[in-house]
Amino acid sequence: RLTSGTATPLGHLYAGFAIPWLFAAAYHDGETVQTHNAPLNAMRWQQVLGYIDAHLFDADALSPAQCARAIGLSERYLHKLASLRGERFSKMVQHLRLDAARALLENAAGESPSVASIAYQCGFNDPAHFSRVFRQRFALSPRECRRPSGRSAELPPQPATSGSTPATGTRRKCSR
Repeated sequence: RLTSGTATPLGHLYAGFAIPWLFAAAYHDGETVQTHNAPLNAMRWQQVLGYIDAHLFDADALSPAQCARAIGLSERYLHKLASLRGERFSKMVQHLRLDAARALLENAAGESPSVASIAYQCGFNDPAHFSRVFRQRFALSPRECRRPSGRSAELPPQPATSGSTPATGTRRKCSR
């Protein structure tokens, strides 16, 4: 207990323990910890990727909580592993699902599964949401991406920008 400027021996003991830790924290290089944990992080990340690969198309089994629980780590650590790689778990899963959906749309040889069917098949629960995020990611709608008769889908010419020559019929292909 501190009384008017005098400290008890217990207070000196706490200060004696705290000061070295404060100095260590002030001069600590944060990358040293990452280097020591790199093999463990890499192993855990491979487990995360394996789980994602196995459950990519299962909308009900691929949440951060379920992935973390299945692998045996905390949800917070799962998000930390993703952030160490500049990723967000949910965005990474969404991008992988969109890539798979795009491949299905482009390679529907002779078949015409509906966009909604492909959305559900790739783990999306709402076809409208699927179409929105597909357009955001690829700058074209799922219908525009579909390959008619095995050929790559072509879009109409881009409008000419002001001050330039009229469009020359250049077309964007879905498979960029």
